[in-house]
Amino acid sequence: MRSHSLFTRSLIAHLVSLLLLTLLVAAAFFFSVRRSVDVWNVNRGQRLENLILPILADVYRRTGELEPVRIHDHLRSMLTANVYAYVFNAQGDPAYIYSLGRRVPLYDQPAVTAELRRLQESEQRPVPVVDGTEIVGYLAADTVGFAHDAANRRFLSSITGTVLVGMTGAVLVAFGAAWLFASLLSRETRAVANGLREIASGSRNVTFPPTHAQELREISDSAGRLQVQLLQEERLRRQWMEDISHDLRTPVAALKSQLEGILEGYLSTTDTRLKSLHDEVIHVELLVSDLRELSRIESPDTLVTLEPVALCEFVGQIAEGVRLSFDHPESRFSMSCSLPGQVPADPHLLRRALVNLMTNAFEHVEPGGEVSVSISDRNGLATVDVANTGIVDAEEIPRFFDRLYRGAKRNSRTGSGLGLPIAKTIVERHDGYLAMQQHGPLTHVYLQLPLESRGLPAKR
Repeated sequence: MRSHSLFTRSLIAHLVSLLLLTLLVAAAFFFSVRRSVDVWNVNRGQRLENLILPILADVYRRTGELEPVRIHDHLRSMLTANVYAYVFNAQGDPAYIYSLGRRVPLYDQPAVTAELRRLQESEQRPVPVVDGTEIVGYLAADTVGFAHDAANRRFLSSITGTVLVGMTGAVLVAFGAAWLFASLLSRETRAVANGLREIASGSRNVTFPPTHAQELREISDSAGRLQVQLLQEERLRRQWMEDISHDLRTPVAALKSQLEGILEGYLSTTDTRLKSLHDEVIHVELLVSDLRELSRIESPDTLVTLEPVALCEFVGQIAEGVRLSFDHPESRFSMSCSLPGQVPADPHLLRRALVNLMTNAFEHVEPGGEVSVSISDRNGLATVDVANTGIVDAEEIPRFFDRLYRGAKRNSRTGSGLGLPIAKTIVERHDGYLAMQQHGPLTHVYLQLPLESRGLPAKR
């Protein structure tokens, strides 16, 4: 299918609209002129009959008959070339005929017959001429048409020509305005399209000129925000790849050097060295597993299937299982719940997020400290507050949700640095929030979910 530029399409649309409007205006004008002429003809005919009828009645009273000579003498001043008058006596015989500027002799039988045929074809019914209560004759009088008169024809020709000239001028002016508008719209649209094309080709410093159209301005603003977001995503992707490379390179290099030493014979295969090699393999395995999990959760193909979850019981089971997997006899654990009912959530994904949060709390609780979990309704959001004894730098808090960030004060071998980012992604897929705050000696991580599913059973 052949495509046209926006300039061509908008110009054609304006011209077609203009043509239709011009045709409608012309049709309305000529219809109104035609209607006015018809009304003029009817009124003129009725007026002519009203003037002639009393004259005919007076002629009859004076002479006792409708005498042609007297009729002509009385009607001569009002009969012109564009009117006709047929007078019949009481018996219906022609008494006087005037047509097209001349009196038709009654003795000219062919002419009289032709005039009577013309009257019959006009379907005009003669009106009676009354003297008192007696019908003394009949009259059929009318104009032959507004345009039959030369002066009237000149008038119609003049007004028609004036209107046509005016409409031609209006079309030319409107065509120029349409051309200007289409050119402006096309230029602005082309500028936006060129900017989008540059963004698609990899440029990230594209500026969009101001536009007068609100829709184009919204597209430009959205493209500008998209450009900033792409720039940030690309920066994060590069940083993430660098971090992944660094985190994989370190254990792989350690494994390689020790295995080469064992193979070449200058390192012995002691239990301690084998355990160190095994720890490095476990670290690589954990990192790869978490990366695969994060990629799966972030994928648009992963469905978030919502179903009612009794949050208090659900969180309690997870907390108890995580607590039993850690050996902290000197640390205290407590849990409270003031949220009745159920919360819409994907139980499998939510379990992964809660396990990550609680594992992080138990891993980093200070000796003799406390881990607490509280569940409540805060501002219409189901809130799970996971807290542990420990101090984190306030400037570091935002970075804990970055991929592969494990904290400046933590052991670089602890965890994969993806637990909190995975939890954050899962919560955001539920239209929720995940935040960290420091309150006194306790570090709090808040997981918040909507209390209602908003009618969505599943989302991508």
